[in-house]
Amino acid sequence: MRSAARNVERPYIVQVQGDSVTVQDTMVAGFTYRIQLEEQLGTPARVVQCFKAWTRLQREGAAKLSGTELEQATAWIEAHRQARRAARRFFVMPDAKTFALRLQEQVPA
Repeated sequence: MRSAARNVERPYIVQVQGDSVTVQDTMVAGFTYRIQLEEQLGTPARVVQCFKAWTRLQREGAAKLSGTELEQATAWIEAHRQARRAARRFFVMPDAKTFALRLQEQVPA
């Protein structure tokens, strides 16, 4: 089961994925995850920039990225790790769920 919290002003949404996603999982844990990412990375635009660099790193490898992109990908990895740690405590069943960031351009209307 999937759930998503939308905010039209942001270029992305946070989805909570896993078994038996609850309203609390989406509204509290998902919100906490998003806030933590933004606090660590700065603006929503920087979140997207770092996420895209990380995605490219996953797809193409470190050799294909510039130094700036590598820094952005590393920033994403650390921010995601810390945000996930802070937000997981709000899951009803923490071991059965995860967070996924989806760019608005990738989300069906």
